[in-house]
Amino acid sequence: MLKSKRAVNEESEKMKQNTIEKEVVLEGIGIHSGQKVTLKFLPAKEDQGIVFRRTDLSPVKEISIKNFVFGKPERCTVITNDGAQINTVEHLMASLWALQIDNIIIEIDNIEVPGLDGSAMQYYEAVKRAGRITQEAKRKQIKIKEPVFVNQNNAFIGLFPSDVFSVSYLLEHKHPAIGKQYLSLELTPEIVVDELIFARTFCLKEEAEMLQKMGYGKGANTKNTLVMDVDGPMENVLRFSDELVRHKMLDLVGDMYLTNYPIIAKVVAVNSGHAMNMEIIKQIKKIYC
Repeated sequence: MLKSKRAVNEESEKMKQNTIEKEVVLEGIGIHSGQKVTLKFLPAKEDQGIVFRRTDLSPVKEISIKNFVFGKPERCTVITNDGAQINTVEHLMASLWALQIDNIIIEIDNIEVPGLDGSAMQYYEAVKRAGRITQEAKRKQIKIKEPVFVNQNNAFIGLFPSDVFSVSYLLEHKHPAIGKQYLSLELTPEIVVDELIFARTFCLKEEAEMLQKMGYGKGANTKNTLVMDVDGPMENVLRFSDELVRHKMLDLVGDMYLTNYPIIAKVVAVNSGHAMNMEIIKQIKKIYC
């Protein structure tokens, strides 16, 4: 059956790069630093990629997703380059993936992006308000040709050849409010928005005080973090019965977009976190970028 002209045009546009149409600003508090931070999203040229710009540093320092290195993962994803560092980028990156933004400049006036409500929802809404412009350059993607995996203790992540991007994630924990949560989805931008974008970050009740003593979670509270007690989240309610595994998948989508390219693969993960996600992305960048 021949495709309609409209269908062909829509398919061709999906294979072109995108940037945002206009500037938009987002403010909040860093979930770990507890410091106020302002983000300014700006359009970028074709092939410029996703570029963070630390405007609080003198001189201003840029971290391009195309040439960053990973910092030490401290309960979040950390990127760094040329003396500049930015923490907790995973939710923002997931929103850019869902909106299919290839080229954007993100000005930031602190070391950590805002925690907002603990999900990627407000990032998605902010960047969506900026509008999207399709550019002429072709959109690149990474199609996994051979299995790539990392295996440590009771955690695993592997990427396998596939014609679509899908994630199967098993979260297994002895904590009674977590237990075993499993989710498997073929991920399109629409499915990520419907199924994952609202899922919030979480920690155990017994971890919360310890983490704050260690200097983390200064901007965290029971409204922007699911603090899990034996009966469920403290002073909060779940948006999904399996919100925790959905958030793990959201983090994974964001971490994988640190290649700056959509990845086509079947992803299988068991208890994978940011540190393991970073290890698999290092392998992918080394092979494909």
